[in-house]
Amino acid sequence: MSQNEDPKPLVLLANNAYVIGVLSPLSLVIYAYERALIPLYGSGPATEHLNKFVVLGALLAAVNPVHLQPWVNWLLVALALTVAPNANYWVPVLTSREHNAILGTLKTHATVLLPLVILMSSPVMRALDKASSQTGLPIQRNSASAPFVYRASRTIIIFFVANGLARDFWSTLSFLRNVSESQIYLALAAVYFILFIFTVPAFSLSRPKKTPKKLGPKRKDTPPAPVKQSEPEFTFKVRAATAVAFVGLWAASYRIFSNPVLPHPLKEAFTHPTHPVKVYSSVESVTGLISVAEWLPPDQPGTPEDELMHSARYLRASHSILGGVWTHDKVAVLPGEEPVKDSFGTALGDSIYSAFTLQEAARLVNSTVKGKKGQWQNALVIGLGTGTSTSALIRHGIDTTIIEIDPAVYEAARTYFGLPDPGEDKVHLEDARAWVGRRRQAIESGDNLPLYDIIFFCTPSSTPLTFRKSRTSDYLGSYLRRHVLSSLDTREVDLSLVRDHAGGHILTDTNNPLGPLQDKQGAHHWEVMREVLPDYHWETY
Repeated sequence: MSQNEDPKPLVLLANNAYVIGVLSPLSLVIYAYERALIPLYGSGPATEHLNKFVVLGALLAAVNPVHLQPWVNWLLVALALTVAPNANYWVPVLTSREHNAILGTLKTHATVLLPLVILMSSPVMRALDKASSQTGLPIQRNSASAPFVYRASRTIIIFFVANGLARDFWSTLSFLRNVSESQIYLALAAVYFILFIFTVPAFSLSRPKKTPKKLGPKRKDTPPAPVKQSEPEFTFKVRAATAVAFVGLWAASYRIFSNPVLPHPLKEAFTHPTHPVKVYSSVESVTGLISVAEWLPPDQPGTPEDELMHSARYLRASHSILGGVWTHDKVAVLPGEEPVKDSFGTALGDSIYSAFTLQEAARLVNSTVKGKKGQWQNALVIGLGTGTSTSALIRHGIDTTIIEIDPAVYEAARTYFGLPDPGEDKVHLEDARAWVGRRRQAIESGDNLPLYDIIFFCTPSSTPLTFRKSRTSDYLGSYLRRHVLSSLDTREVDLSLVRDHAGGHILTDTNNPLGPLQDKQGAHHWEVMREVLPDYHWETY
């Protein structure tokens, strides 16, 4: 770059540690807010309009005509962050009970996120003014009176940098998964309280003493008495001592400002004091919140509560159900069979979703050479869930390899849903794309690796797939498997819904109609989940 060229603002800003430092707390708040909202609204509805409110908050801070002193700003931010943990929980809890995902998230953004962004963007504006020579932006001494284009440029910087840090930096720090949103908010609140302590104007803690008047005539040649300046007692040492005392008090009492969200990871099972729900496990993991909970049976059979759905254990990922099984008196097996048990010896019933049982129909294919002989040897499962179909494949003696991106999902399936041990080197906790890519390279290079005979989503067969009739041995003692597999011929779907225009690939990176469909139906999916489970299930995690 020549000396005559204007510096690129975003490039220079990326190297400006001062501005990045001021933006970091705001980006961390955006990260914590989004993470706290997703378990109650799901990732789609929670993030659909979130960026718009970040931009709006930054813009309102830029055009705000009221110029706050820094110490006032620090105090307001600290107070806002102190109430943020409960606001970030209770506001979406109350709005979600209206069962309107879009309207509920808009209300939540406006009530919780917007004030935080406005308050925390004001010091960022001052930081950008101070760093104008480094960023390449025009210098402005007063953000409120500057031309709109200058203020808008600062809004853009706040949005891109803060949002980038929230999505691409904080979310990659694995240790933050063990730090609750309450702890993030309240730790930042403590920082701003300390900034307030050190920046509040000096003042005297005692009243000035009045000098008594002398009696008698005043002589003209008498020099005036020297005026004693009262020294401010709130000196740096006093501020430092106050800050230390505050830190000790805050460390001992900050929990009273925390929200009722369970600790992640959950150390012991939690039973709700007023609702029939028990949470066995809850952890922030690679893909978000992963929890295992159970809808407990009513205390007294025959009551109106007994007519409702209950006695079901489910695996939850944020605001979705990955699968589940029936428990307690809803465990039923075919005569002469034993139920599956979890790692604690608790009997488990059929899957609450029949779709996962339907996947097991891959074993019934008889239009291939191995299928005609029933010589299935290997299976590859991408995406584990509760492991309903995976468990069945293993129980049928098929050497099964599991690819699951989230370790917490695998642990939950093994501990709470009866997934058998797949064997050594049969579990790969990573993104399936990377695993499949390495596998393909190894095969193309001539490595002698086992091939997989069962693939759930595609087949190399040039002839239509056909299925043999199901047998009793296919059911593994399950009434649901008997119902689903025996009616397999009625369950075919039209593949034109997911094929590309050439009629070839079903799903690829460039042809993935399910992605836009999922985004479009995000709010509807959320509403369906709210019908599947009562609100208090989603509010307990």
